[in-house]
Amino acid sequence: MIKLSIRYIEIAGLTLLLSACGGGSSSGGSTPPPPLATLSWGTPEAIDSGNNPSLHPQIAMDAAGNAQALWLENDSTATQRYYAWTNQYTAGSSWGSPLEIETQTSLSSGLTYTAPSPPSIAMNSAGYAKATWEQWVNIAGTGLATYLYGIWASNYDTAIWTIPVAVEAGLGISGGGVNSLQPQAAINSNSDTVMIWNRVENVASNPQGIWASVSFDGGMPKPVSYGPASDPRINLDDAGNSVAIWRALPPGATNSNKTVWSSQYDVRTSAWNTPAPIQSMTSFNVQDAELAGNANGVVFAVVERTESNGQNNIYAAHFITSPSATFGVTGSWVYDQPLQFTQDSITAPQVAVDANGNAMAVWVQIGYLSGTRKIWASYYNMSQSQWGSPVLIDNQTGFSAESPQVAFGPAGNAIVVWAEYDAVNSSNKRIWSNEYTPASGWGAASAVESGTGYASSEPQVKIDGNGNAICVWTRTENSQARIWASRL
Repeated sequence: MIKLSIRYIEIAGLTLLLSACGGGSSSGGSTPPPPLATLSWGTPEAIDSGNNPSLHPQIAMDAAGNAQALWLENDSTATQRYYAWTNQYTAGSSWGSPLEIETQTSLSSGLTYTAPSPPSIAMNSAGYAKATWEQWVNIAGTGLATYLYGIWASNYDTAIWTIPVAVEAGLGISGGGVNSLQPQAAINSNSDTVMIWNRVENVASNPQGIWASVSFDGGMPKPVSYGPASDPRINLDDAGNSVAIWRALPPGATNSNKTVWSSQYDVRTSAWNTPAPIQSMTSFNVQDAELAGNANGVVFAVVERTESNGQNNIYAAHFITSPSATFGVTGSWVYDQPLQFTQDSITAPQVAVDANGNAMAVWVQIGYLSGTRKIWASYYNMSQSQWGSPVLIDNQTGFSAESPQVAFGPAGNAIVVWAEYDAVNSSNKRIWSNEYTPASGWGAASAVESGTGYASSEPQVKIDGNGNAICVWTRTENSQARIWASRL
């Protein structure tokens, strides 16, 4: 019997696959392994207006395979303002016409904004969706700055997008001005919604914090935490409970190192629990923290943190919501072991969770010697309560990758997409992918798009209830950035 040991070794920027064999049959022969499965993506197509530069695409799908893409499009005027646009894919048919959803209101003069964070869109299995974005709000005449950032949102009721409304429109408590940034949205199967964002307020006692809007409370903005914070993330389960995380300083911090904080919204009490750090150590600085969860309240966070020696590593934590008739929502974070032990540096973590509570974490790993960036992944098996060994899923030799995203399908399969510099012309970047299946593990890296002469970035991916996937991304070609899509 052949025993095969596989190791990856990086030499001079090349990732080599070494096989060490021991034993063998009497004939000395061996059976080669079957070829790795590849993905066959459809022909990419542009889905934006094509008139102006576009960026920050997002994608959401329902169970039947209908999808909504959301992005920001520049008006190409001297003010360089961006507006929220959408396009709908109808399952079994095609993409529709791009729609500028902000033009549905007569208040367009107050709906301009610039240099925005990415928008956010969430869709449930029935096709109801919520889109949210940050936006410059005209508050002239209030005695404050002429423009401040506010949070706006629009709902999709399976037929049309509603007129955008201001969730928070630039005015805070005590009449002070508010800049509200980095909105995130979530929706569950009952069409309950929650939005969360970072709020900077001109009040000395409450200069900054995390705020949220929950549909159970009539959508009124309420504070989740006070103090300097950033990058909120949210999950909403089907019971109506939410788990939020963000980056902030730990209690009693004597340096600028941030850690990950969390709070849970309890639908029984209609209140957010007291925020607490997932881990209170101050010897590291959290650079990024991403969150994903499922309808049953199983939530995972992946954390990129800089250790005291200056190296970036990736850690994971999970939270299981346990409703209690007496105490409301209870539960605690379990901080897992590092997902990778290596001299390499790690960045850009992402995570997805399937219906059974299994998780897939992906990240960019930067070669200690070469500086080459490659895509790695690790699978959490809920039934075994453990993470698997990290796997290199980007087998394109020697070329740097970035911006991974991951989504789960109904059968427990996961698809990862990323941007990678082209093997033919290193000035080009294309979108690549790989798929994990429970039966076979990872396949071979597969190109989502072909050709040269452009640079692609910001990929996003979602999978419907039948296992079909859609990937959207930004492609810059001939100095024009547009939104593209491909179906699997």
